[in-house]
Amino acid sequence: MSNSFDTSSNKVVICFQDTANSNVGTAVFGTVSGTSISFAASSAFVGGGITSNISTTFDSNVNKTIVTFVDGSDSTKGKALTITESNALTIGSTYYVQDDGTLGTGSTSIVAGEALSATSINLVNT
Repeated sequence: MSNSFDTSSNKVVICFQDTANSNVGTAVFGTVSGTSISFAASSAFVGGGITSNISTTFDSNVNKTIVTFVDGSDSTKGKALTITESNALTIGSTYYVQDDGTLGTGSTSIVAGEALSATSINLVNT
C-alpha cells in the first residue's frame, strides 16, 4: 500500500492490492477539508496479478499522481502509470449513458455496459 497527496486538488490517493477482489491494483481518492477526509468509491487501475511494490508519488510539475507496481499478470514486469480521479472506471460496475452524453453509474434507460478495467467497458448490444 502507498499513498500520496495531490497539492493541486487537495486530495490524497491511496493505492493498494485488493486481496478481496482478485488482487487488482486499486486506488481510492479522498478529498481533504480541514481536519477530515471524505473518500470516493475505489477504482481499479489495473487487472489481477499485482504481486508487490506498489508505490505512489505526486509530481507537482505536471499535477499528476504516478503509480509504479509489479504486474504479476504480465510476466512480473515493472510498470508505471498516471492516475486521476476522473478517468477511472470501477471494475464490475454497470455504466449508463447520461442525459449529457457522458458515462456514469446513475441509472438511465440507456445501458452502456459493464466496466472490465479502469479504462474499458464491455458494451451491451441491445
